[in-house]
Amino acid sequence: MRKYGMRGRKTVRKKRGTDIYTRRRREKIFRKAAVKVCIGLLAVLAVVITVAAVMWLRGAGKKEEPQTESKSGTETVKETETEPQKESQTETRAETETEKETKKETETETETETETESESEDGAEKEIQALIDWMPLEDKVAQLFMVTPEALTGYDQVTRAGTATRQAYEKMPVGGIVLMEQNLSEPEELKTMVSNLHSYSRERTGLPLLIGIDEEGGTVARIGNHEDFDVPDVEDMADVGKGKDVSKAYEAGSVLGEYLSDFGIDVDFAPVADVWWNSDNTVVEKRSFGSDPELVAQMTAEAVKGLQEHGVSATLKHFPGHGGTSKDSHDEIASVSETIQEMDKKDLVPFKAGIEAGADQVMIGHICTPKASDEDIPATFSYFWVTEVLRAYLGFEGVAITDALNMGAITQKYTSAEASIKALEAGADMLLMPENFEEAYQGVLEAVKDGTLKEARVDESLARIFRLKYKKIPQRLPF
Repeated sequence: MRKYGMRGRKTVRKKRGTDIYTRRRREKIFRKAAVKVCIGLLAVLAVVITVAAVMWLRGAGKKEEPQTESKSGTETVKETETEPQKESQTETRAETETEKETKKETETETETETETESESEDGAEKEIQALIDWMPLEDKVAQLFMVTPEALTGYDQVTRAGTATRQAYEKMPVGGIVLMEQNLSEPEELKTMVSNLHSYSRERTGLPLLIGIDEEGGTVARIGNHEDFDVPDVEDMADVGKGKDVSKAYEAGSVLGEYLSDFGIDVDFAPVADVWWNSDNTVVEKRSFGSDPELVAQMTAEAVKGLQEHGVSATLKHFPGHGGTSKDSHDEIASVSETIQEMDKKDLVPFKAGIEAGADQVMIGHICTPKASDEDIPATFSYFWVTEVLRAYLGFEGVAITDALNMGAITQKYTSAEASIKALEAGADMLLMPENFEEAYQGVLEAVKDGTLKEARVDESLARIFRLKYKKIPQRLPF
């Protein structure tokens, strides 16, 4: 047992010594390996740092010197970009983006406005068509006429619009009233009269009247030449034209438009767009801007703008041109001996300009043009002049109104009914002052009823008349 015990202890001690040695040897080996690994890692790290430093230095060198690159055989030099340049480019990009956004917003707003305007126009057209569809034939025919207060009421002179005028309008709702010198008494009374006329029309038809007057300035000025009306003086257009200052034509139109609108008058039978090229013509001598077609055209356009900025509709007259005649259509037919080509280069030039300027109306003159139209009838009754030239060639979409149908050029040869029907067949929209209003009205009404004149032709004119009236009211129609 003792032997065994001694031998066992030695064995245990020997075994333990071996384990300790082995463990210490392993630890020593591990330490050496760890040191080697650390040294290796440090070496690798040093290499990485060195490489990074070299690359950074090379990068700095690239920024300092332009680098030449070859692309498809073409050398392009990249400009050095400094920090301020980068910031500037960043700001520029930001500004560009802002501009793009602003442009998009502007375009969107413009599109929205355009859509709104388009929708508004579509709405107006629907309302106008509804009014035409609703209106009885008798009222439709009445709307084609513009007459004096005397023709409407049957009185010898009218300076007020009271009960008698209201009753007359209820019976015959004409499209317009034209005021002459005899209708003017004093300013406040005129304002009241015009206001009442508009009210009667609104009550009866839902639309205002077109109330017109001859207010050219100078020789022809119903209000301007009336002693009881204190309005600014406007000289003859011939004097305006002599100065060749186009702005003066605008000023003249603006002055006329301003005081007419103060009285509630919304149609002026002006400006005269005739080119005065026949020295024997005394009818439009003082009323025309002159003999130079281009100057007359420019001044006509400016006068239109001046008038219409005040809500007063300009009326270009006397289409297709009264300046080359030698006779007065108030007394007899006036003729022009030019060809259509000659008239196009001279007489029509101011009308083109006035239409482009946005004139609301064109007055058709009682002028015969045998060479131009191959007709022996006044332009008032000429399909060629009213429909083919004025509408198709010149592109006029406004209201075509006849010159006064009570003038000698018409009454010597035609009855009031014949003249009215012929003018409508030619394409005219409004019939101004027939000699016998009742006869003219009944004649047109019967012509539509028996099919001589198509109701669709009447409706076309009504649409143009109502569009003009629609422009003159701030609120929508109640239909």
